[in-house]
Amino acid sequence: SQTPEGSFYTLMKNGGDILDRCGMRVPAMNEVGEYLKRGPSYLFLFHPALGPMWSVIAQKIRGGRLAERSELVLEISEVAMQDCHVQGSLLIRASNVMGEAVKVPNSAERKVVYSKSCGKCTLENVTVANKGIDFASTDNIFWKHEVQRTEQCEIVLHGNSEFEAKGVTLEGAQRFEVPDGHRMVVSADASGEVRSECKPMRGETSWIWQYSLENDEIKLSRT
Repeated sequence: SQTPEGSFYTLMKNGGDILDRCGMRVPAMNEVGEYLKRGPSYLFLFHPALGPMWSVIAQKIRGGRLAERSELVLEISEVAMQDCHVQGSLLIRASNVMGEAVKVPNSAERKVVYSKSCGKCTLENVTVANKGIDFASTDNIFWKHEVQRTEQCEIVLHGNSEFEAKGVTLEGAQRFEVPDGHRMVVSADASGEVRSECKPMRGETSWIWQYSLENDEIKLSRT
């Protein structure tokens, strides 16, 4: 259907197909009637620079699970997710998705210069568990992505910054904000308590996706 609701329904079904290609388990999209009454079975939205090819996205996201009525938003290009489980809402946003916005000489305009100066996020064996979207709210407009959340886990990367979390459970409402030029590492101690440490990077970024062409296919490697 060429309505906003119908187009968003198709967008979400395509998103599910992408995650399935990534090996990430997703619930089946509900039927149109139920979707119009209760909203989609899940939400997956991403910046076009994440791919845009599905084969590229499938090298950045590997395995894991997006639970029923959960939300994954990736406003980022340089992300590496492996075996991540999302129950609720996980929002990752980078102010520099593809590079730094620099001022155009003799102008008030700014332009993006493609470079390593962007936000980067690594998640391995991470579980996100929160209450997520309030699907009972009558204020939700899903096709505009205007939704009411009870809880969310949000990772915000400013400028040239990095976030890394491995083997942790991020439970309840969480917000991690990484300043420009810094690297934040989130880990768990022996008791499972989550700790975060944010330090200046002191030099170039630790990694970035490199693209190469092999047998007519785009292959990614972290360097």
